[in-house]
Amino acid sequence: PDIIILDIMMPLMNGIMLGDQLKKDIRYNRIPILFLSAAVTKYVAEAATKINEHYLCKPVPFNTLLEKVKEIITLKIPTNSQ
Repeated sequence: PDIIILDIMMPLMNGIMLGDQLKKDIRYNRIPILFLSAAVTKYVAEAATKINEHYLCKPVPFNTLLEKVKEIITLKIPTNSQ
């Protein structure tokens, strides 16, 4: 995939934990991640920044989400693994 979009609040494992695991896996570590969350706190911002990824606050207008995805894919915004 060109991008992975993860919600932060998920059952069993939160999106930040999954994103961290994906960044440690050679098969997925070059794929940018966009986090979405309704619970935007200092923790969410710091966690997304820690693994050098992007996040948007929900609710996200469709056009905003689409523009962010285009920006990440088109510009190939770097991640830790690149």
